[in-house]
Amino acid sequence: MIRFEYKTVSVPTKKKNRFSMSEFDHESLNDTLKGLGEQGWELASTLENSISGSLMEILMVFKRAV
Repeated sequence: MIRFEYKTVSVPTKKKNRFSMSEFDHESLNDTLKGLGEQGWELASTLENSISGSLMEILMVFKRAV
């Protein structure tokens, strides 16, 4: 039977001003995903954390075989 280990990574959003939509730092996110992929981590799931309809962060869950 294959066994897995899991890792969670929080990706916060930022706002340009109080009227704008939330956004991600795409370059930083891509660097994070590339680095984890090179270490053997596979993205298994994502979860959104919102407050009053405003996206605050994305929680990414990764797994890899042990």
